[in-house]
Formats: sequence, structure tokens, C-alpha cells
Amino acid sequence: MHRSNYINLRTSTELLLLLLVFFIPLWPDFAAIKIGSLPDLNLQRLIFLPLSFSWFLFILFVSDARDRLIRLMYINRKVMIITALYFSINFASVLISSEFRMSLFASLNDFIYHLFLLIIALSIFNKPAQFKRIFVILLLSGICVSILGLLEYFKGSNLFIGLIPVSTEFIELALSSKSREFYRVQATFGNPLGFAQYLILILPISFYACRKYQSNFINFLGSLFLLLGSINILLTRARSPIIVILIIVSIIIYKQYTKNIKRRMSLTKAKLYISLLPMFILALLVSLILIFNMFKGRSDLETGSNMVRVLQLQKGIPKIIESPLIGYGKGMAPEIIQVGRYSSDRYTVDNYYLSVAVDTGLPSLIIFTLMFIIFYKKSKTHLHLRFLFTEMQTLYWSVLAFMISIGASSLKQSFPLVFLMFAMILAIEEYNRSQLEHSS
Repeated sequence: MHRSNYINLRTSTELLLLLLVFFIPLWPDFAAIKIGSLPDLNLQRLIFLPLSFSWFLFILFVSDARDRLIRLMYINRKVMIITALYFSINFASVLISSEFRMSLFASLNDFIYHLFLLIIALSIFNKPAQFKRIFVILLLSGICVSILGLLEYFKGSNLFIGLIPVSTEFIELALSSKSREFYRVQATFGNPLGFAQYLILILPISFYACRKYQSNFINFLGSLFLLLGSINILLTRARSPIIVILIIVSIIIYKQYTKNIKRRMSLTKAKLYISLLPMFILALLVSLILIFNMFKGRSDLETGSNMVRVLQLQKGIPKIIESPLIGYGKGMAPEIIQVGRYSSDRYTVDNYYLSVAVDTGLPSLIIFTLMFIIFYKKSKTHLHLRFLFTEMQTLYWSVLAFMISIGASSLKQSFPLVFLMFAMILAIEEYNRSQLEHSS
């Protein structure tokens, strides 16, 4: 294939991917575009269609890109097989679901926006500039969503009321104002907790942009998101992001302290670190107390929310024991557990791990957890990387924060971004591998 066509296909596919990444958090998943008598169309799907077509042509006609993707998937065959197995179990569970169409749609949606998106991104990312661009897009999108969150707070109601036609009970509930003693912002998300989960995922990127980039523009984007994102986390009134931040900060302090202790140092410096040890222990104890208080709840409503989560576990675990191998069907966990009603005939589950176990069985939960652990461990290799180690470190903290946060939520709007990060982790590994081969 002619090189100019190769560049055009790669460029168009990357641009469409960046556009999709920008709109995943910015365009509500419950919002649809109505054109005449055509079915309702979500903007994310409208972008994904040309992206899929462009990627298919790119892989079909560009042998170098196709060979590279096959090589990457072979090198990472362990995690790719585990990931594919998880999605295969999702599809298998559809056969036993009492709501076949709903389970099939949920399985297809996850396959397309999680695994397929990972493969598309993996075939595109191969240069340092691309990682910089994706981080900038994530920050720009985060800033836009955070501004919408602030506007919602000052308005005192959902921004999309009157703009999106209410055709289902789900949309009606997504547009409804959320409060727990005070108004809780949700921006473009269907729930304040989903918004908070997204902000926690992007927050490490803002720290990275502030500290590591020479560009004033990127420093500004990082600082702006850090400010707006932090304010919005508080305005969601959600406890889980605060708990995640406290846990992450405690880990960072512990790692930094032990790292410095292991280094050779002067007697004066050693005495300083020994003198700081009581303060470190005190800070750790304070963090543990704060985390415990957050878990316990700061008000009667938060305590009630905790009781719902406990009841979900109490009712969910026996259901898992009754059908441990294949579960009850993708997306069926809320209706099986039936604790935590959010509408007249629908329920919710506030723990993604519990949802996976009830939906598709214990083997699926083990595979799902193992998949996250492998990507997390791969991102931990930033300690030994020669190139792009700060980018990998950022992904390390984002993945860790997300793994903790889904213990208190089953919302999925941010999952495509997580699988995008998985692709970035594999691509950064491959870039380091190729650079080492060239240098040797």
C-alpha cells in the first residue's frame, strides 16, 4: 500500500479514536439524537461506527500494522486470553438469562466498548506523541465535564432536563435531581457516584501534567482539572472517592518513606527520618480513622446507604452459592439480589465485583479480578522502564484507584476509558521493548 494512504488511514483512525475518547464522558450514555423516523442514536455510537470502519481498512490494507497487532497480541497472549475468556463467559451467560435481550445487549455493549476498543487502541498507539495527545484529550474532556458539574450545582438541577426527551423510566431517573441533605452534582453521568468515579480515574493524569510536562499549556490543563475536578468530587457528596484518595495518599507516603529509608544516607539524614517516623505513624492512623468514619457514614442517610450495601452482600452471597459457575445472566444481578431500589420495579447493586459474581459466576469474577491485577502489575513496571516511565506510572495510579472505586459502584460509563488505559499499558511496554532492540 502507498505510504500516503497508510498515513491517511492511521491518522483518520487515531482522530476518530480521540474524538470518541473526548465524548465518552462528555455525552451522556442515556442521551440520544432523534432524526426523523430513524431509531434513537447515541453520539458515542455514531462516532464508533466510522472508527470501526476506518480501523478495519487500516488493518486490512496496512500489513505492517496488522503484523504489529498480531505480534502484540501474541506477546501478551496470557492477558489477552484471560480478557477474551471473561467476555466469552458474558456471552455464555446470556443463554440462561431470564431477560435474554437485555443480557445480550449488555454483553455486546461491553464487548464493543471494552475489548474491541482495547484492540483498536492497541493497534494505533506506537509513538510517545500519541500518549501525550490522549492525555491532553482526557484532560480537556475532564475540564468540560467539570465545568458542566459546576453549572449544574449553581443551577440546582440537572442541566439536561428539557433538552433530552424522556422516553423511558431510566432516562427519567437519570435526569432527576440527586440529593443527600445537600444537592449532589452528576454532570453528564446518570449518578453522582459515576461522576466521582470518573474524576478519580482522571485525577492522576492531572498530577502528571502539572509535574512532568514542559509545555505551559499542558501544565495549565493539569492544574485546571486538578482544581475543578477536586471541587466536583466534593460536590458529588460521594464518600468512595475520598476513601480512594486517602488510601492512595497513604500508599504513596509509605512507598516514599520506605524508599528513602533503604537508601544510603548521612547520620544527620538518618536521624531526621527516625524523628519523622512518629509523625508518619500518626498520619497513617489519622488516615485509617478518616477511612473508617467514611465507611461508617457521616449522617443517617450515609449510614443507611452502608446498610443497603451490607444487605446486598448478605443476599447476594447465597445467590452466588446457588449458581456459582455461570451465574444468572449478564446484567441480572440487581433483579436477583433486589436490594437497593431506584425505581418502582428496578434495583441497583453498589459493588461491581458482586455484580460480576451474581451475573456470570465465581469463575468470571476470578478471571475479571485477575485481568485487572495483570494490567496493574504490568503498569507497575514503570519502576524499570527506560522510556515513558512517568506515563506508565500515571496509568498505574489510575488503574489502582479504579480497582478500589468499583468496590462501591456498579456503574460502567468509565469502563471504556479503563480499557483504553489497558491498551496504553501494553503499547508502552512494546515501545520500550522495540527501543531496547534497536539500541542493541
